[in-house]
Amino acid sequence: DMPRYVDFPENPVARLDSLEERVREAKESREEAASQLRRAEEAAAVEIPGENLLEEAVSIEAVRRARSSYDNSVRDLPERQGELRGLEADFARNLADLGHRWGETELQAFDTSVVVRNQVDGWKERVTETGERVQKAQFQLVQERRTLQDHWVETQEAREKLPPQSPPFNAAVLTERQEALRVARGRLEAYERERQNHENLRGQLNVVTVGQETPPEATGRPNIALLALMGVAGAALIVAGLLLGGDASLLGIVGGLVLLGSAILLWFKGKPTPSVAPSPVAAALERQTDDAERVVEGSRQSLLDSAAALGIDRHPDAAALDSAEARLNAARNALDVWNAANARVDDASRRERLQEQRVEAAVREHEAAEAAAQEAQQGWGQWLRERGLDETLTADAMAAFLARVDTARSSLSEVRRMRDRVAAIEYDIHEFREQVLPLASRHGAPLDPDDQRQLAGVGDELIQRLDEAQAAFSQREQARTQEEEIRQLLESRERRLQSLEDELNALLKAADADDLEDFRRRAQQHAKRLELDRQRDECRRSLERLSGPGERFDAFREALATADTNRLDDESARLSELQAGVDARRNALREERGGIETELAQLASEEESSALRIRRSTLEEQLREHAREWSRLTIAEALLEKTRQRFEQERQPSVIRHAQEFFSGVTGRRYQRLYAPIGEQTITVTDATGASKQPGELSRGTREQLYLALRFGLIREFGEHAERLPVVVDEALVNFDPERARLAAESFAQLAETNQVLVFTCHPATADMFADVAGAQVVDISRTEFQAALGD
Repeated sequence: DMPRYVDFPENPVARLDSLEERVREAKESREEAASQLRRAEEAAAVEIPGENLLEEAVSIEAVRRARSSYDNSVRDLPERQGELRGLEADFARNLADLGHRWGETELQAFDTSVVVRNQVDGWKERVTETGERVQKAQFQLVQERRTLQDHWVETQEAREKLPPQSPPFNAAVLTERQEALRVARGRLEAYERERQNHENLRGQLNVVTVGQETPPEATGRPNIALLALMGVAGAALIVAGLLLGGDASLLGIVGGLVLLGSAILLWFKGKPTPSVAPSPVAAALERQTDDAERVVEGSRQSLLDSAAALGIDRHPDAAALDSAEARLNAARNALDVWNAANARVDDASRRERLQEQRVEAAVREHEAAEAAAQEAQQGWGQWLRERGLDETLTADAMAAFLARVDTARSSLSEVRRMRDRVAAIEYDIHEFREQVLPLASRHGAPLDPDDQRQLAGVGDELIQRLDEAQAAFSQREQARTQEEEIRQLLESRERRLQSLEDELNALLKAADADDLEDFRRRAQQHAKRLELDRQRDECRRSLERLSGPGERFDAFREALATADTNRLDDESARLSELQAGVDARRNALREERGGIETELAQLASEEESSALRIRRSTLEEQLREHAREWSRLTIAEALLEKTRQRFEQERQPSVIRHAQEFFSGVTGRRYQRLYAPIGEQTITVTDATGASKQPGELSRGTREQLYLALRFGLIREFGEHAERLPVVVDEALVNFDPERARLAAESFAQLAETNQVLVFTCHPATADMFADVAGAQVVDISRTEFQAALGD
């Protein structure tokens, strides 16, 4: 059992050292504060020279603020006055440009607001518009009059080309006579057929009648001449029947066969058959002959009637009808020529009348344009008079006049600004003088009011003396303030020193120590006691772990009390040696296992690292190769794209270049460029703003104008390398608006410079539009004039 000691706080020696150090520092701080207090008391008792200037601090501070501006004002005043004189001279010249009656008041009162400028722009636009309208109307009137003169010349030429004599027949008479000619030809053919039939029947009847009138007493062979005549007549009838055809041919063939058969029969019998009365065949032939004669007479009368309508007063034949037909054809040609000439005269007269109407309309438009222009000029003059301006000012010159007014106002603003600045400078100088004079008088500083240098020097002296007094006053006040603060600090440090000394005495008293050395000795004993207590508790816990708690620990303690110490030491030494061997073996095995694991890890790591390094090198090389390839391809792509764009802009085919010229003209320069992208089956158009469009994005009319321009380009390109062929166009402008149609007509005229162009249309407006194009000839291909042209 250890003797009991006084309970010490934790780390008593450190706490004692800390208190001892803090007490020492507190004493040093108290001495330093006492020294500072003595110095502050000395500074607080200092006397301030020129302390009466502090009462003028406000005035002197005003002088200080004005001091720098005073120097600047004195230095700048001559220069600003010179600038003012220059600005006033410029302003005088600007006023002189406006007129002799202009001054600052008139300049400021003159209205140049946005409303007035808008009115000027409105009048300018109106005057310009009416002037352009007059010029356009005058130009249009001249053009219309020239066109009227051309139409008048065409009418006179057409009238001079009229045939000297009118045709013998009109169209109705010609038609009637051609119809009569056709009827006469038909009736002549019918008459010839009927006459031939009548002759055939008459021959047959004669043959039959001659046979019946032979005397009964006649004997012997028949008359050879009669038989021969009958044979020839029969053969002729057969041949005529075969050639004529129709009903008459049948009768001719039958009659011929009868005559031929009769001749042969009489020849073989040697005598004719006696006849006392007409046979039935003869009676029938006689009736047919009479009927045929009546028909022939009727046909002859009809033929004579038709011939009389043709002016033939004798029995007509084919030659007479051919001659009549020739006369009718000549009359028809003469009538066609007459009608064509009259049609040309009528067409020229119609165009002349239309042109006269256009001239009248152009005259009215010119008069209206002049009236509008005069009204605009009168309104502009009234506007100028209301504002007191010279009426000779034009709307165009008004903009320049307003600009001169703005220039004069700007010059006036500069003059006034400079006047204000000079006045401000002079005011600053005057104010500084008024501030310094009373101060110099009160504080005995000699001063000449007109000497600016002396005035500035007195001001600087007063400011310096005030600064010195304020600095001394500030130091004294600061010393007084520090004196009080240091006094309070000294008291605080004395209280702190007393508190630390009380704490140190309490610590010694708690340890029942006489002084500091006694406290440290007792503290060492206390620390040793605490260490022994800790070792005892640790040994007790070790024994409890070995033996177990409770009764087993008590039994173990009894066994230890009765055990032999030497034997226990020997056993402990043996077990220690055994444990040391086991520990050494275990450590060796651990080291061996660690070496093996390290070697395996190194082997695996080296093999894998080698493979990975090889793989990384390969990939890096591939990456570098791909990067080089990508760089080459990227540069090549950029160069190809730029080359392609430049080629598309500069190396378009001739067809596209020609088509671009025509398309730009047809669209009124709205679309100024065509190009065919390389490798694409399309055409791209570019408008005036630079925007590109495909044909599908265009309107129907513009798309047709594009296709027409492409055809024109192809025609022009073909003509440059081969024979220039005629161009035939039919109704190509039906979907064009009037303005585009007019431009397209001008493009046709441009194409006509290298190729013959034929444009067909059924619209009079289109024909009139082409008639207005220089070099175009309008031909009416109606049936009458076309036939006349063919006849010519």
